[in-house]
Amino acid sequence: MLSKSLRSRRPLPLLTKVTLGALFVNALAYAAELLRLGPFDPEVSAVVALLLVASVLVATGWRWTPLLGGLLAGAIILGNPFLLINLSDPGVILFFAATVVEVVSGLTALLGGIAATIQNYRAADDGVGCLETPTDEGGSTCCRTTRWPRSMGRATTGSGDRTAPKWPACWRRRSRSRSPTR
Repeated sequence: MLSKSLRSRRPLPLLTKVTLGALFVNALAYAAELLRLGPFDPEVSAVVALLLVASVLVATGWRWTPLLGGLLAGAIILGNPFLLINLSDPGVILFFAATVVEVVSGLTALLGGIAATIQNYRAADDGVGCLETPTDEGGSTCCRTTRWPRSMGRATTGSGDRTAPKWPACWRRRSRSRSPTR
């Protein structure tokens, strides 16, 4: 049962993948500082752990998790007390390079997370099926077809092939709701 649901999971959108990659690179950049500070530095170790947990959450595919990961990365950048010190001294190459990567990947995760969350929520709401126009005979014709909402689903055969949708071919959309009206 579990393996069937994992196979049918939709792939992650591009912006979610960008956010996921930026969070992972951000965690690696902070982990690189542990080479110099020692493996038991509690603050940096906690940051690495939080970023890795955020990466795992984003990889689950839930619509809101890219925003969580992006806000976490942005908060870590804003809360870093050594940011300007590390950027102003390129002589200490490890901290300088790690800080540059942290800032770039953190800002990428922040902006990508916001954009991915917007994209994820719009993708869930933008399917409209068919829009109708009235005809002279009192009926209606389907004027343009777009993709179906995920909440309506489609009937499938035993092999997983998609067949006809469960709802009528044409329905009028008067509001942002996903329910068809006749």
